[in-house]
Amino acid sequence: MNEILEERSGGICEAPSCTSQDFRGLQRAHITHRKMGGCNGPMAKIIGDPRNVAILCAAHHDILDGRVWKPKEKEALTRYLKELTGWEDWKQEHTV
Repeated sequence: MNEILEERSGGICEAPSCTSQDFRGLQRAHITHRKMGGCNGPMAKIIGDPRNVAILCAAHHDILDGRVWKPKEKEALTRYLKELTGWEDWKQEHTV
């Protein structure tokens, strides 16, 4: 999966207008993460699908996961990443 994510991201944070480029310092971030039904919900077996994972710098990962309280930025980032990764198709394929 690393190759797929690195190719899609180009080795930079996938958040719009971010310029973090050290692929080793970037993080995998679940768009629908385990706390939102990924671990025990119907999507448990396919949570690591590249369409549900974005490559983000630590700052944007914190916003996406809600560790930094920026609700407008989180909403915009989530919407952008869902479009970028094909998340809606992934969800439709795997919704029970």
